[in-house]
Amino acid sequence: MEFFLASARPVEGRFSITTQAEHFTVSEIQHRDQGVCYVYKPEEGYTGADLVEIKRADSDGANIYSETITTFTIKVTN
Repeated sequence: MEFFLASARPVEGRFSITTQAEHFTVSEIQHRDQGVCYVYKPEEGYTGADLVEIKRADSDGANIYSETITTFTIKVTN
């Protein structure tokens, strides 16, 4: 599963996982040509809900001027 986070890579600042999912084989932020995505792949055989929190910190290079936390509740089914 992929979740689109932003259309451009931040030059300053960053995205980071503040609360990691519990039932995953892949749970990471990826920088791609089209922007920044969160990619999740559940453990084999897992069904249920998983939760991840991602923080976006915007910076001017010297100071962080904005932080946003987004929570994803991922429902995994067969």
